[in-house]
Amino acid sequence: MDILVTGAGSKAGAEIVRSLAATGARVRVTSHLQPQGRESVVEVAADYLRPETLDAAFAGIDAAVLITPEDPGMVTMTANLVAAAEDAAVRRLVLLSFILTDGMVGGPLLAWHRGAEDVVRRSRIPSTCLRPNYYMQNFLSAYTPAASLEGGRVSYVDARDVAEVAVKVLLEGGHDGMAYSLTGPRALAMAEVMDLLGSGHETPVYAKSWEDTCERARRSSLPPLTEALCEFWQAAGEDQFAATTPTVAELTGHPPTDFVQFVREHRGQLWGLRGRARDGSAA
Repeated sequence: MDILVTGAGSKAGAEIVRSLAATGARVRVTSHLQPQGRESVVEVAADYLRPETLDAAFAGIDAAVLITPEDPGMVTMTANLVAAAEDAAVRRLVLLSFILTDGMVGGPLLAWHRGAEDVVRRSRIPSTCLRPNYYMQNFLSAYTPAASLEGGRVSYVDARDVAEVAVKVLLEGGHDGMAYSLTGPRALAMAEVMDLLGSGHETPVYAKSWEDTCERARRSSLPPLTEALCEFWQAAGEDQFAATTPTVAELTGHPPTDFVQFVREHRGQLWGLRGRARDGSAA
């Protein structure tokens, strides 16, 4: 089977590529405007906002995983990708979306994801939407502002579990028209996360509230994404992303990765961040 993964440079995208390659599938990847130079996969240059660049990416493809950057152009990019997939007679699509896109929380960020889901559902290609929560892998960055919330709890999910689900849905079939919310096994407040990351080691001091996080982001001058993120962080600070689902276990046959296990497996990378961003500034 020939499978295309767009957004292959993202956290989940990279894990999906690794998982697919391990199955022996022929994998083609695109990264929006940023070639990654990967080995063992075919990489095609593409600009998701320029439809004329997408034909080569989809030629001969049987199924595709669609991941696009989170910005105001997300719906347009998804529409361009879906149109190219239809022209190439792709037989199955899997869209990586975000949890709670079936509700009204999260502001513009989740609205972009909702719009992208609508585009995929309207397509004549059978499709499945995956809705993961915030990735544990975001803590491998020196500063993860969306997680820097003193009051809110989040059911963080391991991107590797999301990748396993994506591969199963792609290769197994029987999931057309479904939307799966993917979470870790429990919701954690930032104080609990810091305890798990600490384990006697020095750790960065994160922003203490969504308002603080938002103000820091505004100083980085990235509108309109910053304002969209501010509403998202407010929802997270109000426990909107604390719910857990059994979906990872149901689809993979094993429990989702617990944050303790994630910390144990990535100890060296996590401790390598100490001393950086102690005041919450981006590294």
